[in-house]
Amino acid sequence: VGRLAHDVAVLKGMSLETHYLLHADGLLGPIARGIRVLDGPARESLLGPAIEAGRLSPEEAVDVRRADLLAVGRREGAEVYLVAEVSWAIDQADVERARERAALLERAGVRALPVVAGQVIHPEVDEVARASGVWRVLDGSVRAPAA
Repeated sequence: VGRLAHDVAVLKGMSLETHYLLHADGLLGPIARGIRVLDGPARESLLGPAIEAGRLSPEEAVDVRRADLLAVGRREGAEVYLVAEVSWAIDQADVERARERAALLERAGVRALPVVAGQVIHPEVDEVARASGVWRVLDGSVRAPAA
């Protein structure tokens, strides 16, 4: 029963990640307009020059590539990248990964916003995310860091 519960949890997480990848423009639209998910070549076009210029190490670029979702859009008239961690139940580790990966993208030379997305978040984790500047997307509802 424990293994089955684990397997179902993994499947739920994978399903939610796929949902966000397929519907990023609608789900993340309140954060930025014209959302476009970055595929492998687009990620490389973004990260490759940062590695070559010494702004990111190859290991740091690998960490950014591991984000559940990388997207680009426009916010307040400027290009912005969204770095999202997607989990059924958002936890502290998701918040930290989103923040750290967005900070790496900033070092790469672009404006980046950290985002966590999922179905549920515990109030303590929600408060940490809010206070640390992380956007939260819960069941389709977008919460700005200041909210």
